[in-house]
Amino acid sequence: MLPKDLRFVIEGGPFSQGLSQPALLQHWLRRSTIPFCPSLAKDSLRDAIIVGLDVEWWEYDKGFITELGVSIIDPRFVTDWTSPWKVLETMVTQHVRIKSNAHMVNRDLCKGHPDKFEFGKTSFVNVEQAKEMLRCSFLRFDTHGCPRPVIFVGHAVDNDASIIKKEFGLNLEALDILVATIDTQVLAAEIGLVQGTRTPKLSDLLAKYKISEPYLHNGGNDIACTIIAAVFMCSPFAPNNNVQAYYDRLKQHLHTTGKVMHGSETYCIKCDFDKHLTADCQLYVYCMHCAGSKETINMAPHHKTEKCLIATIKSPEPASKKFDQWSAPARFPVPCSMCIVSTDPQRYNLDHAYGHLEEDCKFKAGGSESVVNTKWV
Repeated sequence: MLPKDLRFVIEGGPFSQGLSQPALLQHWLRRSTIPFCPSLAKDSLRDAIIVGLDVEWWEYDKGFITELGVSIIDPRFVTDWTSPWKVLETMVTQHVRIKSNAHMVNRDLCKGHPDKFEFGKTSFVNVEQAKEMLRCSFLRFDTHGCPRPVIFVGHAVDNDASIIKKEFGLNLEALDILVATIDTQVLAAEIGLVQGTRTPKLSDLLAKYKISEPYLHNGGNDIACTIIAAVFMCSPFAPNNNVQAYYDRLKQHLHTTGKVMHGSETYCIKCDFDKHLTADCQLYVYCMHCAGSKETINMAPHHKTEKCLIATIKSPEPASKKFDQWSAPARFPVPCSMCIVSTDPQRYNLDHAYGHLEEDCKFKAGGSESVVNTKWV
C-alpha cells in the first residue's frame, strides 16, 4: 500500500474517528491492533519507518541552524518486539553540525552541548550535505521501488518541520510519505502522563521514567531521547532503579556501532580545515571587529573576523541572507606565514594574508620585519 493511500485510511477511514497518537504507536509496536479496513493497512502501518527530527539553532537568531539530529527505527531490522530496549537497540541516529554555523554555540539563554553526542558519531556538513541527509532519512524505497511509509516523531514537531522547509527547502508533506505524526508533548497528554495545560519539557518526560540525560540541547541526543520517551510511553513499562543503567548501556551500544553517513568527523571550527580538529589547530586567526574595541580586544586572537558573534548580533542583516555564507575571506585555506604574523596591518589583513602562498610573498626577500617561526597546518 502506498503511503498516501495508507494515510487516507488512517485519516478518513471508519476507524479514524478518535484514533489517538498512542493507539497508532502501540499498533506499530505490536502492543495492540487497530482493525483497519482494508486489512492491508494494518500491516502497512507496522511496516512504516519511524523517523525523528530535532533542529537546533543559534539562541540569538533562529535563522542560523547549527545542528540537526535524525533518529530512525526501521521495523524490518527489529527482531524482538517484546522489550522496548530491544526495539531501541536498532535505532540509528545521525548528528550533524552545519559547518558555516558550527561556531555559534549557545551559552547564554539555553546552554547547548553540540560536542557531546552520546548515541553515535558527530559529523560536520555543509548545507547541501544536510539537505541530502534529510532527504535520505525520510525518503526510502522498498525492493519494488515504492516509497516506504514514515511515522514522523518529534518534540514540538511542528517547529522542526517548518524550519527544515524554510531553511533547507524540504517539504515533508509534499513527499507524500508521511502517514502519521507523533508529538511527544501530545502523546504525554493523551496517556495522562502530564496534567493541565503546561507543556512538558523533554527532561520532564525522561524523569517520569527515571532517566537523566546531562547533555540535552544537543540535536542528536534530543531526538534519540524523544524516540526513547515515545516508545516508553506506549509500552507496558514500569520504571525501576535499573532504568538509568539500561539507558547508559543503550547509549554505549549505539555510540560504538554508530557510523558517519554524511559529511566528515574531522573539521576545525576555528580555521575551517577538514584535516584536524579545533583542539589541534595551530593556525593564527584574528578578528578585526574585536580588535577595534578595548572591551573586546582580548577576544580578537580567538576567531576570524567573519566568525565574530558580537558583530553578528549587532548586524542588521537578517540571518536568511547570511545563512551558509561564512567562508574563508580569500583563495587559500592557510595564510602566508610571514604576513599573518606581521605587525603591518596591510599584511596581516586577512584578505591579503589568505590571498597568496608563502612562496609567492612579495615581502619574502629582504622584508624589514622579522619573521616568526610558526608552524602552520
